[in-house]
Amino acid sequence: MKNKCCLLVRVSTNKQDYQRQLTELQSYCEQRGFDVVHIIKSIVSGNASTKNREDIKELLTEAAKNKFGRVIVTEVSRLGRKPAQIRSTLNQLHELGVTVVFKQLAVESLDENGEETFVSSLIIGIYSEISSEETRVLSTRIKSGLTHAKKKGITLGRPVGTVEDNKSLLKKYNRVVKDLKSGISLRKLEIIHNISRTTICKIKRAAEVK
Repeated sequence: MKNKCCLLVRVSTNKQDYQRQLTELQSYCEQRGFDVVHIIKSIVSGNASTKNREDIKELLTEAAKNKFGRVIVTEVSRLGRKPAQIRSTLNQLHELGVTVVFKQLAVESLDENGEETFVSSLIIGIYSEISSEETRVLSTRIKSGLTHAKKKGITLGRPVGTVEDNKSLLKKYNRVVKDLKSGISLRKLEIIHNISRTTICKIKRAAEVK
């Protein structure tokens, strides 16, 4: 069971590509003889709360079905940017007997007996705090830059007319709207229509599909 694993890859914006992460993790699994039985790809901010992250919901749902014994990510921040949320996700996975491998740290969250070791807990905790601090510093720099730009009279945001209104958005993605109404999952829509989760959510809000 432990050789069966799930790959979790995440990027923050649709301008980024998660293929590098995916290729890296697939190569890692091949070298160690792990059987990849599930892949979760998402475009969502690491700052998003767990309840708003469909990838984490899917991860926990599939883990509860005993489909895999390992989750493999490139780094701690793929699970989130806030230490409390990272710890919460880890705790839920551990309760299900699922261990998490952080490739770049060469650390696994549970040992061969299914116990969390002091060393792994310490390392994961430290890197969770580092990830959180990096986000805080970046946010502070961005806010400072925006304030400075405004003082200089620089116009911020997208140029007028570049944001699609709901009508044109729904017209452009009318097939996606139909599939949403038929109940197809967001993950499958990403694959079928080759568009990001962010775009699908925009379409869903525009169409008021529940």
